[in-house]
Amino acid sequence: SRRIASGGNNPVFSPGGDSVAYYKGNTAGAVLANGKTELLVVKTTGGASPRIQGGFSGLCCAIWTPDGKHLLFLGNRDSKLPLEKSLDWWVVPLDGGPAVKTGALDITRSRGLRGIVSEAPMAVLPGAWNPSGSGVIFSARSGDSTNLWQVDISPVTFKAAGEARRLTSGTAFESQPSAAPRPGGGRRVVFASTTENSDVWSLPIAAEQARVLGNPQRLTDNAAADFSPDISVDGRKLIFISMRTGSEQIWVKDLVTGEEAAVTTSTTEKYSPRLSPDASSLTYSQSGTWPIYLVRLAGGAEELLSEAVGLATSWMPDGGAIFFHDVPGSVSFLDLASRQRTRLLAKPDSRLVATTISPDGRWLSFSAASGDSSQIFLAPYRGPAFIEEKDWIEVTDGRSWDIGSIWSLGSGVIYFSSDKDGYSCIWAQPLDPETRRPSGPPIDIYHEHSASRTVCPWAIGRNRLIFTMIERTGDIWMADYR
Repeated sequence: SRRIASGGNNPVFSPGGDSVAYYKGNTAGAVLANGKTELLVVKTTGGASPRIQGGFSGLCCAIWTPDGKHLLFLGNRDSKLPLEKSLDWWVVPLDGGPAVKTGALDITRSRGLRGIVSEAPMAVLPGAWNPSGSGVIFSARSGDSTNLWQVDISPVTFKAAGEARRLTSGTAFESQPSAAPRPGGGRRVVFASTTENSDVWSLPIAAEQARVLGNPQRLTDNAAADFSPDISVDGRKLIFISMRTGSEQIWVKDLVTGEEAAVTTSTTEKYSPRLSPDASSLTYSQSGTWPIYLVRLAGGAEELLSEAVGLATSWMPDGGAIFFHDVPGSVSFLDLASRQRTRLLAKPDSRLVATTISPDGRWLSFSAASGDSSQIFLAPYRGPAFIEEKDWIEVTDGRSWDIGSIWSLGSGVIYFSSDKDGYSCIWAQPLDPETRRPSGPPIDIYHEHSASRTVCPWAIGRNRLIFTMIERTGDIWMADYR
C-alpha cells in the first residue's frame, strides 16, 4: 500500500479508477459551516490535490457522476443564510464552472427524511449514483427506521425532480449503499444492515484520584435504545432518553428502588437532558428550530425557555442559570430569573460544544471541534461576560477527537472521550488545584477496543461515572432492481 494524499475522509474512486475524490474535515462542520472543510481530487498516481470548488462555507461527502466529469456533494453555500436556503446537494464540473444546486434536500425534507447530523436533521448525505444515471441512492431515517431511498436527478441539468422513493424496508439500520449495473439490465445495490442498541452503564471510580474501583455495571437493560444520561449529585436519581415507547422520551430512574417512569410524552426528537443541581428539574432540547424546555419533575406543564435556542449542556451550581450552545457553535448563558442571555465563548472556524461548569462555579470546560479533531479547553468563569480566547487553557493537544468533558465533584479532574489510541475510550486529566492547568499526562480510565462497541461518558455522580455503551452487529446485503 502507499499513501496518495495526506489527511482526508470518504475516499471515492472515479468511474475510470484513475482519480479519487475525498474531503478534509468532518460532516457536522461542513453542514453547519463552522469547521474547516475542503473537497479535493487526487490522481491514483499521486501528486497535488487541487481543491474542486471554492465559494462554499462547508462541503463534504462527494460522489462521482456516471460520466466521471462531475462531482455531487453536500454543501453549505453561505453560512449567513438559513440552512433551508443554503444547504443542498450540489454538482460541480471538474474542469471548472459554476456549481448547480440540485434541490434534492427540498424533496427529502418534504418527505420528512432525516440524516445523521443531530444539529441539522435535514442534512441527508448522498450515497451512490444510480448506474443508469437517473438518480442518487442514499440512506435516511423516516420515523423509527433507517432505509435506502432514491431521488431522481437529471444527468443533464442535475436538477432533482419527483418524490423520494423508498428502496428497502428492513427494520435494521440500512446505510452505506454502493451500486453497479446488473448483468442483463437494471442495477445491483449492496449496503450495510446493522442493528445497534444502547444502554446506560456506570463505572465505580474514586473521581478525585482518577482511579477505577471496579467493573462496569449496567443501569438500564431494554431492547429499545437508552442514551444521553445524567445523574444527580447524590447518585440516586438517573435521567436518560429512551425509545422504549416508540418515540424519544425522557425517563427518570431511582437507582435505589429501581423504579422507572417517563417524564415527557411528546413525539419530538429530544436531546441532552440535564438535571438541575437539586435534581428537582431538568432541561432538554428539541430538534428542528432547537427550542429548550424546562421540566419540573414534580409535575406541571413544560416551560419553553424562548430566550435560549440550541443545546442546553449544564446548570450553574446554584440552579439559577443554564449554559447552552447554539447551532453555529458558540456558547451562551441564560439567567433563569431575569431571562437575560449573554454570549460567553466563540471561536472562528470551530464548533464549541459539550460545555460544563465546574462544581465550584469557577471554570468552564468545553470542546472546540474543527476539521477532524476536537480539542478540550478550560476558561475562567467570572460571571456572565464574554471570555476572550487568550484566557483559555488547553487541556488536550488537539491531535485527536477529544470531546465530552465532565468534572469530578471536587473540580479537580476532567473526564472525557478520546480516540487517541484509535478507539473511543474514556480518559481523565488531573488539574492543578491553583491554576487548573493539566497536571501530568492523561490517565486511561476505560478502554473498549472493539469495532462493535462505542462508549460515551456523560455524567459523574457520587463515586460513579455514567456513560452510554452502544453495541452493534451487522451484515452486508445485496438487492437487485430493474
